[in-house]
Amino acid sequence: MNNCIKAFYLIVFVFTSFTLQAKETFAVIVGVSEYPTLEKNLSLVGPKYDALRVRDMLLQQGVQPQNIQLLADGVEKATLPTKVNIVNAMKSLTERVKAGDFVYLHFSGHGSQQPAMQGSDLSDGLDEIFLPRDIGAWSAQIGLIENSLTDNEMNVILTEIRNTGANVWAVFDSCHSGTMTRSVTGKKVVSRNVRPKLLGVENDTVNVVTRSTLKEVTLDTENAGFLIAFSGAQSNEEAPEMELPSANGDLPQGLFTYTLTSLIGQNPNLSYRQLAQGILSAYNSLPWHKTTPLFEGGEALDKPIFDREVSVNLRYPVTKNRNKYQIQAGLLNGLENGAIVEVYDSVTASERSALIEITKAQVASSEGKLIEGEITNKSSFSQLLRPALPSPLTIKWQVNPEPVWLDALDLLLKQSELLKRTVTWVESDQAADVSLYVSDDLLYFFSVENELLPCALSKSATQCHDQEKYLASEYQITDKNSIYSVLENGISRFVRARNLMRLSLTMAGKASINTEVELNGQAVTLDKPISAQDGDELYVGFINNERNPVDLTVFFVDSGLGIYQVYPEPGYSGRLFTGQSAEFEGIVNGSTTGEEQFVVISVPTSRESPPMTLSHLQQEPMQSLSFLKKQRKKEAMGSLIFSRNH
Repeated sequence: MNNCIKAFYLIVFVFTSFTLQAKETFAVIVGVSEYPTLEKNLSLVGPKYDALRVRDMLLQQGVQPQNIQLLADGVEKATLPTKVNIVNAMKSLTERVKAGDFVYLHFSGHGSQQPAMQGSDLSDGLDEIFLPRDIGAWSAQIGLIENSLTDNEMNVILTEIRNTGANVWAVFDSCHSGTMTRSVTGKKVVSRNVRPKLLGVENDTVNVVTRSTLKEVTLDTENAGFLIAFSGAQSNEEAPEMELPSANGDLPQGLFTYTLTSLIGQNPNLSYRQLAQGILSAYNSLPWHKTTPLFEGGEALDKPIFDREVSVNLRYPVTKNRNKYQIQAGLLNGLENGAIVEVYDSVTASERSALIEITKAQVASSEGKLIEGEITNKSSFSQLLRPALPSPLTIKWQVNPEPVWLDALDLLLKQSELLKRTVTWVESDQAADVSLYVSDDLLYFFSVENELLPCALSKSATQCHDQEKYLASEYQITDKNSIYSVLENGISRFVRARNLMRLSLTMAGKASINTEVELNGQAVTLDKPISAQDGDELYVGFINNERNPVDLTVFFVDSGLGIYQVYPEPGYSGRLFTGQSAEFEGIVNGSTTGEEQFVVISVPTSRESPPMTLSHLQQEPMQSLSFLKKQRKKEAMGSLIFSRNH
């Protein structure tokens, strides 16, 4: 679990009361200032003020006092933030929350690192930890720092909460770099970090199987709530505290907590992404460039904060480079060549200042020309006004199924925003990129990659193959909406992978990143799919030769259309500044053999823009199965009358 940072934003701390729309909201606030077991100079002052500031913000946003658990030392009537108390407070939520509820978690205090377990795949060989008040010393016997709250333990508890169906927003304000420096204001800055050596850590690795005191929990992917994680900085950066304005004068506070709560006080009707953009803009206005906050959550980042039932507009950063306008959004966001976007001076502005027409759309970024108004700010924000029509993926039924499937498809194509702009459905006798066939408990996908259809469906006895493997999704009809869900899940997964691969091949060679790829020591290119077998060794290296920073994301799409983000690793930003490089290597396993494709997404950006997050595109692979022609009996289908309300 990621920790770190804080930033400086001098604004008046005025909160607007707002009634939350989630079924019920719960919060656990942790502020650890005092560390009696450590040397006196390692204690902090700011976390207790962070905790009070966050509590006041939550109360002003409508959270009921009885739903807020405050664990902070130096705060009257608050529970002491020991390891046991922190774990118990979070685990108690699993008994209180229900599907649709909202949980806010906030941690301020020292962070540190301990050696990763032997066999860990962490690139830096270190696990991240949060230090409760009763933190102990390193124990080589059990392979951990006693009473530390590890990222693995945090993951278990978060999974338990999410499995109730509740949505979670976790904010971490601690770090892992022990320095003392001076801020731009001349005030003393204290790093919220304790170096591992001060905790007695000497070894680089630990020969233990697990160090968590909590039993592993599997995420219920069908019913789990979403997780939003805000971290002050990357795993190797610092999180300072300094004296900042409050109702009681200047007090030591964490920069990240201060900025986050101040922006929410200014405008509570933000999305998580807009809040993240505001935090980055605040850092840049200082300027404060020592840290790069991380904001994770995939598609959920575009939801309103606190799960409110209000509409928020998706806005993307715009920067001017010479006479060109660069937008941190592209084909994946519906910005094709010819699309028109509105430009706003800030992420929350109501009046547009200009219009831009997209002239060069790439996978996750685009360029445009000014067609109306003027842009005076160095950094502005764009919002899609009128999309252009992309080249769609054509899909058809290989053989028309029962009417209930046709009704479900008709409704899906009307309601799905993704499929509206990415799919064209054609008749069964027309050529198509993909065709679907409904069999007993399986929905088959025949694509252009499958050279021959099953003989049972082919019109030619010689142009068919019964040994071919085809992609398929299992289904089980349990109610009138299950067919809709089967189609929505299967087609959306297929479309995401196919479009990602097609866009990648279209943009091959046009990125600002130099790429080196080797398969079993032999150089290969990314302008066509890579044919890999079980046990093959893959190496990929990158270097940024541009003058500006770029956000780099690398996906691996396997032959089952599984999408895996291989760079950056969780907890790290993929931002590469001029001359910086990155590399990774791995071995192909048996479940991903066949036509594989690396998708390299390089997005020109600026220091003040939030890091690009595309992890929501990941998905599990489909099954690869032989064809069995078995139709469901009509009487089993006839009892289902399809309807779906949204």
